[in-house]
Amino acid sequence: MNSQERYSFAAKFYDLLILRFFGYEIAADYFIKQLPFCVNDSIEVLDAGAGTGLYSFAILKRFPNAKIIAFDLNDELLTQFRLKAEQKGLLNQIEIFNGDILLPLPQNKQFDLVVTGGVLEHIDLEEAVKNLSQYVKLGGYFLNAGVKNNFIGNFVGKVWGIHTFPKERVIGAFAKHNLKLKNYLLLPLKYFFMRLVKEAYIFQNHD
Repeated sequence: MNSQERYSFAAKFYDLLILRFFGYEIAADYFIKQLPFCVNDSIEVLDAGAGTGLYSFAILKRFPNAKIIAFDLNDELLTQFRLKAEQKGLLNQIEIFNGDILLPLPQNKQFDLVVTGGVLEHIDLEEAVKNLSQYVKLGGYFLNAGVKNNFIGNFVGKVWGIHTFPKERVIGAFAKHNLKLKNYLLLPLKYFFMRLVKEAYIFQNHD
């Protein structure tokens, strides 16, 4: 069973079991709060590899005037995403479609913020960053929330069929495309387990 098949199998209980029980929802909320926008800003966001919408919903909780374009390759996860967006009355703020993070987007535009939450570990890091970097506005930001390259992170990687990357490689991949590291984020110690698993980087486009 490959990683996409795992996610398809887990789609219906993914939010409750994986995101909430293990603390991924807490991590997403914390990372989003570190973004250098004002809460009332009308930001345009690209959520790449959005899954069931974890980061899209965290963004709209923090920035209620945001407009989001979100995509993922897995139809089962997107079905759950659309259902939740409809239940929350947010379909007017989120455009959801099936797309590949390694391919050009049908929307020819740039965004104030591009977000990837645990998706770059599934694919070629350098190629994904190369593709997504073109959608960041000058002065805009790219938030990458990934899985840490340590014993716990690598164990999680084996369960989900993903690869973790050293910090230097992640920073280097973004730097090649004029995305400069502005902040490296770790969770507070009170979220000890998730602190061992998750980390995030905020990059800014200085092209």
